Amino acid sequence: MGRGRRSQLTSALGAVISLLSCCAGSGSRTRRHRNIVVFYGRMASNNVITIDGGAHTGKSTAAQRLAAQLGWDWVSTGAFYRGLACVADAAGIAPDDEAALVGLIGSQEFQVVLTAEATRFESKGRDLTGEIFTPRIGDLTPRISRLPGVRAGLLQAQRDLIRGRRGLVVEGRDCGTVVFPDALLKFWFIVSDEAAGARWAKSHQSTLPEALEHIRERNRRDAGRATAQMKPASDAITVDTSDLDPDAVRKLLIHHCQQAGLVSLFTASQSANAFSTIL
Repeated sequence: MGRGRRSQLTSALGAVISLLSCCAGSGSRTRRHRNIVVFYGRMASNNVITIDGGAHTGKSTAAQRLAAQLGWDWVSTGAFYRGLACVADAAGIAPDDEAALVGLIGSQEFQVVLTAEATRFESKGRDLTGEIFTPRIGDLTPRISRLPGVRAGLLQAQRDLIRGRRGLVVEGRDCGTVVFPDALLKFWFIVSDEAAGARWAKSHQSTLPEALEHIRERNRRDAGRATAQMKPASDAITVDTSDLDPDAVRKLLIHHCQQAGLVSLFTASQSANAFSTIL
């Protein structure tokens, strides 16, 4: 065995030993992480980090970057409703036809594909992702998202995403309170109206007053809906992104992951996978 290969094996073994020692400890940390089984590439069903917040707080970018650093997948739960609205519209289904909409969920006509860049949606082999942020779909989405049957169906579809995955970073508005209430770590993003408005105006080539009106109305609607209101989980960490660029946000989230003892575990898990590859 060469010196480089021996060094790689030694490092991987050390990471595995460190992980097992951590999992053998006492207290709540042990209970939360003891289901991590690195030798078989399996993780506990609640290996989820949630990021919730209002419009243009930077959730999607943060989720994408955090997941990339952890080697996890990420998903936008809000995109599920836009995706369903888009598929339904293409199929000629009315936004108030609850039975037909529920029937789409889980069918071949509504397929969710997670990628490093985005939560993508396909229908009969056609990629509809580029269409979910059009004004028409934006108008249809609130109408279908308030239907109880649709919310229940998509809730289960979102929870099913963790199956077979090492971990998942989930962003939306009710991820830490409704979708994954037992998540390992929860974040609640806030931003000043001015900062959110400037972001929306730039991305939509709009004026600041128009952007502020849109954002305030959207946040009011999501916070005031009858079910799954947009609100922080009681155990969520608040992050103000008003004056932070995406990289600063990523570093802050990683800091909180380290404080919670998560990053070292993930690193060790990745090293353990390398260890099994070497063998």
